[in-house]
Amino acid sequence: MFQHTVAAMADRLADIFDETEVTVVAGQIDPERPNFPAKVSIDRVPHFQGQGGANRLNLTRIAVTAAAINWPWQPDRGDRFVRSNGAILVVATVDGAGEARPCFWVDEA
Repeated sequence: MFQHTVAAMADRLADIFDETEVTVVAGQIDPERPNFPAKVSIDRVPHFQGQGGANRLNLTRIAVTAAAINWPWQPDRGDRFVRSNGAILVVATVDGAGEARPCFWVDEA
């Protein structure tokens, strides 16, 4: 029952936020997994490193979020999101793996 409620909530969020169409492509760890289309949100998130002052580094990280609970498999490190314009985003790490709406931190390839 609870899992059904979480899935329904993730689907509602997806209807509102997930507008970018991608193809999810398996990486080298398990390349036999089938590609599949998905809608995701892609956001550039400010990220700061260092103690502050002159040594503080201002970086931008890229977050991909989606209602992934009904996907055939969930991406992990090395898997890719390929945008319709050909841009490739490679998964570096995942926050909330196995949850209804995980966050995939990605690098541009």
